[in-house]
Amino acid sequence: QEEITDTNFQDITGSFFQMKKTHKIAPPIRIVYITTVPKSFNQLRGQLRYLGEHGFDVHCISSPGPELEIVRQHENVQIHPVHMYRSIRPLSDLLSAIKIVLIFIKLRPNIVHAGTPKAGFIGIVVAKLVGIPTRIFFYHGFRFISIKGWKRSVVYLAEKLSCLLAS
Repeated sequence: QEEITDTNFQDITGSFFQMKKTHKIAPPIRIVYITTVPKSFNQLRGQLRYLGEHGFDVHCISSPGPELEIVRQHENVQIHPVHMYRSIRPLSDLLSAIKIVLIFIKLRPNIVHAGTPKAGFIGIVVAKLVGIPTRIFFYHGFRFISIKGWKRSVVYLAEKLSCLLAS
């Protein structure tokens, strides 16, 4: 925590006197947004910048690429590229989760806001495991509707678990 020390004060008569007074300033609230692909941040256009301008420390996690760099530039946020596939790929998904765990341990965010089914599932599960107090799962589409067979059931259960683990 940062401290500010004031030494010069003015009393009600207008006279100045010196006294040491220390104020502790709380660190900014750190919020991490997670989407599978950077294009999904278009739904949050302007919101990320607004939060940053009003005292939040805003970070974005998504798959790497030029679109993520555009988010950083337009929204003035810090980015953390983590490759995530939209399809079910257990080994890749596990590697993505491990990378996100390491980012969360480093950043220690107060809030995780996860959207899109894959990033929502990985982000919310990891946030719960790491102990992040506020976990928001914001539904950016019903992915399971466009999938057939056993994959549809897996995606549906993952989205349901994401909802249950959100705070």
